Amino acid sequence: MSKLEELILGQESVMGWDVYPDTNIGTIRWENIDSEISILATPYWENEDSMTPFDITDEDGNYQSVMNQKLIGTNEERLAQYITTLKEVITHVATIKAAFINEDGSIEEWSGGSE
Repeated sequence: MSKLEELILGQESVMGWDVYPDTNIGTIRWENIDSEISILATPYWENEDSMTPFDITDEDGNYQSVMNQKLIGTNEERLAQYITTLKEVITHVATIKAAFINEDGSIEEWSGGSE
């Protein structure tokens, strides 16, 4: 586990979302008790370009890539960039749920954020 991942997992709740390590596959998951959607945001997950994917999934396993964020600088600077991007994704989760969850439960593509 990287120092950045340790810093992320040491965070308290962010906008009502709590962080959890998924030790089975080594990812970082953010969950909120009032949402069926989880945010997956693991620094540099399977990415050679130093990009951190921010993805969403629901309780049925439907998955959607939301955005990628390049984290640069010191661990503290990268943590601040990570939290800022996470907050942007969290802000849009209600919109994503309301507008982009199809009747069959699949998640439509969201074009918000920056890559």
